Amino acid sequence: MHRLLIIDDNRAIHDDFRKILCPASASVADLSAAEAALFGDELPQEARLEYELDCAYQGQEALALVSKSIQENRPYSLAFVDVRMPPGWDGVETITRLWQVDPHLHCVICTAYSDYSWEEMVGKLGRNDRLLILKKPFDNVEVSQLVVALTEKADLAQQVRSQMRSMEALVSERTAQLERSLAIAQATLDATADGILVVNQEGRMAVHNKKFLAIWNLPHSLIESKHYQEMLNAVLWQIKDPEGFNKKFRELNATPEAASCDLIEFVDGRIFERYSQPQRVGEQIVGRVWSFRDITERKKTERKILQQASLIDLAQDAIIVRDLGHWITSWNKGAERLFGWTAEEIKGQQVTELLYRDAAAFEVAQRELLEKGSWSGEIRQFTKSGTEVVVSSRWILMRDADESPSAVLAINTDLSERRRS
Repeated sequence: MHRLLIIDDNRAIHDDFRKILCPASASVADLSAAEAALFGDELPQEARLEYELDCAYQGQEALALVSKSIQENRPYSLAFVDVRMPPGWDGVETITRLWQVDPHLHCVICTAYSDYSWEEMVGKLGRNDRLLILKKPFDNVEVSQLVVALTEKADLAQQVRSQMRSMEALVSERTAQLERSLAIAQATLDATADGILVVNQEGRMAVHNKKFLAIWNLPHSLIESKHYQEMLNAVLWQIKDPEGFNKKFRELNATPEAASCDLIEFVDGRIFERYSQPQRVGEQIVGRVWSFRDITERKKTERKILQQASLIDLAQDAIIVRDLGHWITSWNKGAERLFGWTAEEIKGQQVTELLYRDAAAFEVAQRELLEKGSWSGEIRQFTKSGTEVVVSSRWILMRDADESPSAVLAINTDLSERRRS
């Protein structure tokens, strides 16, 4: 039921509004209700009040009623306000105060005098669709139609506000979800060991992680929303081949669908792998992702391995490395000379299938190796041609950084010639 507020210092005006909007008086309504209860009849629809009317005789009293209605979440749909209400606030002042409490309240200002011109009212109250003027004396039909139209308008406005609140809540929730997703994505990026940079189609740096800044010793201010060329200009001095570094950026900028991987050497000795691939949303390319991985230690290790491999190849003995599954992982030149297979030919081979025919002897040596960490002795092996050779073999159990067994190093010295002599 719509709540209406009549604000007028004249009690007769209140009675007029009640006669127009509530034809059945309160006493008649009570009598009808009692009669219906006594005889078990339903109260006629036309006897029911369509509006709930409250009365105020001064602006201050009206303000108290409107404030209470907002607190109780039962706001008024419409207020009829007399323009003259001595000795208190006039109608314009009253409406100004009411709108401070309930800015959605529709008001009809009632006047029989020219106290304010329309321009003056607009100047004081502002031009809006919540204010109408009703001239006295009232026309009953005009008042009824006005109430129907304005209460319907208030309903529609309330529905719109409710829908807007729902939409705002939905947008707020989706925004919060997006912010959480972005925060998780950024945290994931910052947790990676690689430096990550995303450049959009306009060449501006859209996303980066902390590792990227650390690799290049860059301030955040140089990255945020800046063109990638500004970043390049700031880091070229750190690279041994600045022209080649810059050239790769230009090449990939000209070929958006291309991917690449190359090495970057820093003047301070660091070595990084640089990966790049297009960033896609669906089928559309929207930017480019760059990642920088520090492989300095790996390169140092590879160089040591190459140096060691060169030394191993100089050895006359056959030196073989196998994993714990007996798969051959290293085969030097001495092994090629003794057994006849090249390093390429033994790829994917197990020593148990390739060299050993006496499985029992091999298992005995293997158990001692695992128990003591080493084994040595003479053992029979076979060459590519099927010839049996007797070798003095020394096996060493190799361990990884966690001290767990990882591989077996075998050094084999040919005793066949010595035996024949």
